[in-house]
Amino acid sequence: MTTWIFPTSTHSSLGLDDRPERIWGELVSGNYFAVLGVKPQVGRVFSPDEYGDKLGGYPVVVIGDALWRRLFHADPGAIGRTLRINPV
Repeated sequence: MTTWIFPTSTHSSLGLDDRPERIWGELVSGNYFAVLGVKPQVGRVFSPDEYGDKLGGYPVVVIGDALWRRLFHADPGAIGRTLRINPV
């Protein structure tokens, strides 16, 4: 898990199957949601063992409601799927 926090949003390319899409997002620390006291409606946020900043550790992503609805049609079965995210 990367522990950098970017003060502004960055854009990336998100790949799901054969449908790449440009998205906006932020790289945040593992405890980002815990500090804000935010809980997900579906799925989970980062767990305490993902708070570290080990190189190559824990490639975890949390997506928002709008992206979840657009890409996965609000399917709860989307939790745990693999997404490819590359900086643009």
